[in-house]
Amino acid sequence: MTCYRNSVKCMLLLFFMGLAALNTYSYWRDSLNVNILNTSMHPDVTVEQSSITPFQCPFEPWNQVHSDIVPNENLHLEWIQNNISRRDNILESQIRLLSSSVYLDHISITTNSQRSYGQKVYCRYYNCLREEISNSSYQSIFFPMNVIRCPRRIGVKYMSISFDSEEIPQEPIPLVYRVFEAPIHEVSVCVGPIYGSESKWLEVAEFIEHYKLIRVRYFYFTVFNMNEYSRKIIDEYLRTGEIELTVIQSEYKTIDWQFHLLQINECHQRSKHHSKWVINVDIDERLVILDDEIKSVGSLLSSYNDTVAEVGFAIRRIQKTEKLPEKYESDEQIFFEMEFLKYNVSSPITWGAYKTIYRPVKVP
Repeated sequence: MTCYRNSVKCMLLLFFMGLAALNTYSYWRDSLNVNILNTSMHPDVTVEQSSITPFQCPFEPWNQVHSDIVPNENLHLEWIQNNISRRDNILESQIRLLSSSVYLDHISITTNSQRSYGQKVYCRYYNCLREEISNSSYQSIFFPMNVIRCPRRIGVKYMSISFDSEEIPQEPIPLVYRVFEAPIHEVSVCVGPIYGSESKWLEVAEFIEHYKLIRVRYFYFTVFNMNEYSRKIIDEYLRTGEIELTVIQSEYKTIDWQFHLLQINECHQRSKHHSKWVINVDIDERLVILDDEIKSVGSLLSSYNDTVAEVGFAIRRIQKTEKLPEKYESDEQIFFEMEFLKYNVSSPITWGAYKTIYRPVKVP
């Protein structure tokens, strides 16, 4: 615990000292247009233009795939008939597109819908100019819950949906590049959704730095709402390229536990083919390795062969009795308020609501 305390102290001190310096330039930096998240990992392709020839979208090597089937579609239809994974919630919300990811053999679109299970929907494909590609639409279904899976089309850069082939589709969203033959991250974390009025700046920093101590290097965050001060921490980790962020807009003032299902499905689509293993935990949960011989989560998981899809961990609940601090005041405040050091009244170890580390590619 002493080693952990000293390591976290040093990392958090360095982080907040850097953040304090950066805040001096907040007005200057806020005036710039910063491209926070680059989802295109492929090399640039140049297409020659002239004053006579109209611009033509480039077709990169990875983007020259056409398919007419979706993997496991028949299996999913069977599951729909048996109501497997069905959840009906937020029945009156407006359907919004959250993200769209392109893989080697298909494209997935995630939405904020929890009321469209098994419903027919059309995939709509767009080129780099956000112009719909002619004769390209495909009738698919919502499964699981808020996800639509579509076959590949050549030259696609944006995706949308409609419930009728003649209907005006929603505003298209860009593809997230996931055409990797092998994952580029060994272990990442899907962080449970962040919402509510409580300030999260210290909790976010402590969470990330804790997992970095056990060699986790990438994090997928989902935010429903967050105050401006806490958002500065998220922006700093975005700047360093250590996290991806999905912001879910909702007309609901109160967020309940079923909104976690949106985050789980969306994060699964983002992490598939991008991370080999994913830890599913909330922002106030810590994975602790008690064996001193095991220095990282990756070394722990390396002992499992490729047939293993999920590893479960028992839990111990810690009682939290106070709210998190609103803003940074001093280094002493950080040491005193870090949750993992401040609270130690715990329950017995149990397998109820146990936590998992799983391999996204193993989910059909």
